[in-house]
Amino acid sequence: PVPNCPVSILSETKFKQISAGGYHCIAQDEEGKLWVWGDNEYGQLGTGTTIKQLKPTKIELDIKFKEISSRDDL
Repeated sequence: PVPNCPVSILSETKFKQISAGGYHCIAQDEEGKLWVWGDNEYGQLGTGTTIKQLKPTKIELDIKFKEISSRDDL
């Protein structure tokens, strides 16, 4: 199985929020950008693929998020 939260994040990025689903996680950094990792069988990470991400991966969007939320099921 894919590792769930927590994952050690070796980065200088500071996170404001983190939310865990059943097998994936999402974090919001101080700039409002999203970072995702975990299972991605259904594309739930929003990376445009269904490839699992074992380390936090930044989602490159020109959007700044104010709040985040994950859940166990789709």
